[in-house]
Amino acid sequence: MNEDLIQIQDPISFVDRWDYPYFTIEEMVCKHSNILGYDERFMDSLVSLREKCGFGFPVTSYYRHADPNDLENTHPIEKKKITFGGKAGSHATGKAIDIGLDRERAFILLKTAMDMGIFTGIGVAQKGNGRFIHLDTCNASDGFNRPTIWSY
Repeated sequence: MNEDLIQIQDPISFVDRWDYPYFTIEEMVCKHSNILGYDERFMDSLVSLREKCGFGFPVTSYYRHADPNDLENTHPIEKKKITFGGKAGSHATGKAIDIGLDRERAFILLKTAMDMGIFTGIGVAQKGNGRFIHLDTCNASDGFNRPTIWSY
């Protein structure tokens, strides 16, 4: 569990305090619960990554709300993980993102992210439709074995 996770129940009221250029609250909230969960250090790393890459990138998934005591408001992907595996995935920590890029830009993003030395989890989905790159900064204290890389 991420002790630094900040959760905002009413993200619209938080718009004036959102201080992360290149990323909107709308694209960062949980698509199921509409709760905004984020980690400030992770968001700072994303802003730095964006600036180093020199191009924007579409967020396909960021925060996924997960509460084992309130499965109704838990994101369906995280609900499956809790139900079948006992714990939510990295997106529930506010320290993971899926970025919809392919080909040259995916390569640049991966190279830049690896050069930064901050991202500990890297997932690559580059076949068919819906190509993306997963990046996270999770670690053992969050309950994840890192560093690691995988393909989907």
